[in-house]
Amino acid sequence: MRLKFAVSTLVTVLVGSLWLAAQVQNFRPVTEAALRNPEPGDWLNWRRTDNAWGFSPLEQINRQNVPQLQLAWSWAMEMGAQETTPLVYDGIMYLPNPRGIIQALDADTGDLLWEYRPAASKGPADAEGANDPSRGVQRNIAIYGDKIFATTYDAHIVAVDARTGKLVWDTKVADSNLGYGYTSGPIVVRGIIIAGMAGCSHY
Repeated sequence: MRLKFAVSTLVTVLVGSLWLAAQVQNFRPVTEAALRNPEPGDWLNWRRTDNAWGFSPLEQINRQNVPQLQLAWSWAMEMGAQETTPLVYDGIMYLPNPRGIIQALDADTGDLLWEYRPAASKGPADAEGANDPSRGVQRNIAIYGDKIFATTYDAHIVAVDARTGKLVWDTKVADSNLGYGYTSGPIVVRGIIIAGMAGCSHY
């Protein structure tokens, strides 16, 4: 009995240690100024900057050395519709997946730091693939302060801790049974979350 208790305690300690290790270390909250003018190595918005150019000012890769590029690491995303734009901040890639799943990866090594996996939900009746839980597209997420923000197929906006992936809050915005839901993610401006809702054509 004592041995069983000791093994159980050891497993608990090990699991707890793994959880503590799988966090974003030395996280610096994202400011409004950073969103409007990100550092060259960061990608803090859907198209990086407000002008939506999708342009990176980094110059390490150029016409001369691009043929020398090789695979550094790969990552298998969740099954479903893939229309994803990840965010990158301080060397961490925040990756939205189908069905509302969000993952934080070390952009240098590809190691998984944390994963947020919501409970299964049914999307709006008129959304493509809404009844197939594997297809819930999540095009983009947003970052501000110490939180990652995402929209869901069933018309919720959620916030998770950017350090750990733990759910901070979940707000229902509309009734998905009436056809409302999100297929595009939010943006943040002056601390306000802005997200366009789908489902207006249901009626």
